[in-house]
Amino acid sequence: MSNEAALRIAISGKSGCGNTTVSRLVAAQLGLRVVNYTFKDLAREVQIRWIRAMVSAIGQARAGEAAFYLKADCWLIHQIDLLREAFPHVPWVFLYRDPIEVMVSHKRIPAAWTVPGLLPPEALKLRLSDWDPTQTDVYLARALALICEGGLAAAQNDERGMLVNYSELPDTMYERMLRHFSLPRDAIPAMKRRSLQNAKSPNSSFSRDEQSKQSGVTDRLRVIVANHLEPIHRQLEAARQAQAARSLSGSLMLS
Repeated sequence: MSNEAALRIAISGKSGCGNTTVSRLVAAQLGLRVVNYTFKDLAREVQIRWIRAMVSAIGQARAGEAAFYLKADCWLIHQIDLLREAFPHVPWVFLYRDPIEVMVSHKRIPAAWTVPGLLPPEALKLRLSDWDPTQTDVYLARALALICEGGLAAAQNDERGMLVNYSELPDTMYERMLRHFSLPRDAIPAMKRRSLQNAKSPNSSFSRDEQSKQSGVTDRLRVIVANHLEPIHRQLEAARQAQAARSLSGSLMLS
């Protein structure tokens, strides 16, 4: 199971974009396993070798699995070239979401990488001078914008990369992503059952949170998002829609 044909990759463009949801839906299909991976600060050739070795080791079938899903943290999009070099034929997705909702998510529960100083700024394509202690929300917005720019560029330069908006989930799992990951259609019932659960609290039911995150947003936050995130979000949407149109055209030609 550890060969390249068995691997699937997803990178979340922003925390709270549905990466956990996709992971659980994929894992609902018997024969797939989900793992998280973080790159180490090593020489490039060592990283490539370690990535392949790690995937080979973790990818050993334990219960008859046929494939597995590699989930990478959002800022690792800046190292997507390592994954593409290690596994040049593997399909991957870049997940993103309405920037207002993502900023609200991080205001409520900040991810470790969003706290200046906990991650080297160069890992986010930022400089230490970009951080103003009185404007950590601007630091976050700039980091997210660069992550999204990295995802867009990678997807535009690699036909195996697919852009997915959180608003499409879970429905896109049953069509476009199903084809992209070459998953069997008989996996759909199990995925739909899993989609009824809260991705991070499986014992509770899933409920959409867009409205709660959009309500009560401050004027300052809206200005920050408009200045730093809306332009790249519009570009992602345009590119995603173009991809979806090509995917639909291709599927109609094959049917």
